[in-house]
Amino acid sequence: MEDSEMATPEDTMLDSKKPLKFQKATISCIQECETSDAERLCIFDIGYKLEYSDEYDVAGTFTNKKPELWFYIMTEICPSDNLLLNLFVCHRNVGFFSVGISKSSQLKTEPKHEDYVFLHDDLIWKSFKSSKPDQCHFIKTFNFYKTDLEGVFNNKALIIPIKLKVTPTFGLNITIVEKVQAKHNIGNIIKQQQSDFTLESASHKKFPTHKIMLCTHSPVLRDLIKSSSTDSMFFDIKDEIIELFLEYIYSGNIQDINKYESEVLLELAEKFKLNNLYPLIETTIRKKVCIENALDIAKLSQKYQLKEVEKSVFKFFKENPEVLETDAWKNLNDIVLTKKLFEHIYFDK
Repeated sequence: MEDSEMATPEDTMLDSKKPLKFQKATISCIQECETSDAERLCIFDIGYKLEYSDEYDVAGTFTNKKPELWFYIMTEICPSDNLLLNLFVCHRNVGFFSVGISKSSQLKTEPKHEDYVFLHDDLIWKSFKSSKPDQCHFIKTFNFYKTDLEGVFNNKALIIPIKLKVTPTFGLNITIVEKVQAKHNIGNIIKQQQSDFTLESASHKKFPTHKIMLCTHSPVLRDLIKSSSTDSMFFDIKDEIIELFLEYIYSGNIQDINKYESEVLLELAEKFKLNNLYPLIETTIRKKVCIENALDIAKLSQKYQLKEVEKSVFKFFKENPEVLETDAWKNLNDIVLTKKLFEHIYFDK
């Protein structure tokens, strides 16, 4: 902010006299809040949102009138009358940012703000990296109780203390950060917060994890967990597949992805409906195309409807007619694929 735009003591005093939801430090759905000014997140109708489990948009922050961070919640009713509020943020840009968020689920009220209930001001800081625009990140889960619905939450908004720091993309060496991220031990990541769910493989090996991570990344698991009353789930799949799945949902990446068979990765993405994993797999597959495997990759592109892979491998066929002399081509009995390949090679369709 330029010196001429700096808030004066009079401005600050006038702002403090406004209703809390209109103060410039409040992130709410009824006003624009600058990222650098943010001190509190305002969630209206909190009782309703906790009582009816769903995903709800909250509000966002801006820098120089451009959207920067958008906050949303997912609520869930758990056994023993526990109510979970899972807070997420969508980063509109590429780069690094940190969120200081209330570390406790303990509630308090303030006599001068009768329409609100507050979380405590002690903050815990978490840092995030967005490698692409509109990347979403899980921030924290707050735990409340059903008795709060008719008590402290009745017809009130929830105020969550928050602080935000955004770092330009050139603030850190991205290559170094990616290398460090890739070497994270997923077991250690899970141990940083007590697990509340277990996945069991075909060998009966148990993998501790967190419901919120499973539900956020996999609609398949979200539906299964919602319809189940247990805190564990068995899958007739190999240990390696579950390990890959957990590595992806906790780190957003798969270390040494090139060493895995493409179909193994595609089966993983399809089984758990990991839609954001497909582009990563497609990029890896396209780099592997050669004379010996071109036909196998073409088959994969049809089986899993990988349009970008199909374009690349069909182009490879046209530029490398030697593929038509391989044993794989001579033994091909897929009429639909054969027709599509010939149309592309000879008619450029």
